[in-house]
Amino acid sequence: MMARLKATELRRGDMVSLSGDIREIKDIRSLETSRGTELVLVFKTGSPLRLEPTDEVQTSLHWRQLRR
Repeated sequence: MMARLKATELRRGDMVSLSGDIREIKDIRSLETSRGTELVLVFKTGSPLRLEPTDEVQTSLHWRQLRR
């Protein structure tokens, strides 16, 4: 079951799908910019991703349940 979560609802260890590539979140950092606060998702593999707090990311509820 796929779900879309806001960036502020994500946690370290969550698995997200980015253009078909599934990545695990290693860390979530807050970055203050002239436009306001942005979140930076740092993954175990691949480049970091900058998001607005209201942006949504596709994740799987099944992936989240496995992590708990």
